[in-house]
Amino acid sequence: MKYFFSVFLLLLSVFCNGQKIPEMGILLGKGNYNGELNPTQQFSSDGGGLAFGGVFRYNLNPRYALKATAIYTKIRGNDDIADLEFGQIRNAEFESNLLELSTQIEFNFMKYTIGDWSQPFSPFLFVGLSAFQYNPQTTQDGVDVRSEDIKQWGVAIPFGVGFKVNLFSRFGLSAEWGFRKTGRDNIDGLINNNLELPDFENGKDYDNDWYSIIGVSLNYRLTKKNVCPSNF
Repeated sequence: MKYFFSVFLLLLSVFCNGQKIPEMGILLGKGNYNGELNPTQQFSSDGGGLAFGGVFRYNLNPRYALKATAIYTKIRGNDDIADLEFGQIRNAEFESNLLELSTQIEFNFMKYTIGDWSQPFSPFLFVGLSAFQYNPQTTQDGVDVRSEDIKQWGVAIPFGVGFKVNLFSRFGLSAEWGFRKTGRDNIDGLINNNLELPDFENGKDYDNDWYSIIGVSLNYRLTKKNVCPSNF
């Protein structure tokens, strides 16, 4: 019993080291798709649209935080973006609404806490797991690729970088750019094998689609003081 109690106190001291503080925030930014219909561009309006959502962050200590987000955005792509001869022959485009629910862990390079002006900013890294819903509306040569309106779910690995800075005693601002590795090749709705042209390859099965989100969030610290016992 003493052993388990000692382990419990040790874990409590690790998580309570510094400040254990929850935050809530709102995010505004832009979504972007990368795949056969947009191989490289990141910030073009042809790759995506407005992204917005909510953020909940639970700071375990000034270095580590757990984060949950719900983000809605629009992604799109077309063969005119790459401006390749192959794309002009394929002549495909798509647009899709995308809803993402994500959990992530963040690492601050500096000991950052909203309201602590001894270290008012810090860059950070994050990685996590996301579930996303998409519904591509895709055309090729002006003809709809799909005849049904079907929403699909997928799983992605989000990772990226960001920067946090204090604004006021209980408000902070964070900016981040995160990529999502999806493991799927149908986010754009493009059919890789065209049955009418069996020798013509629309896309590559091994070239999975990605999407990214760049955004800024305004965060509000929910507690004034450390919620852990003072002796920790």
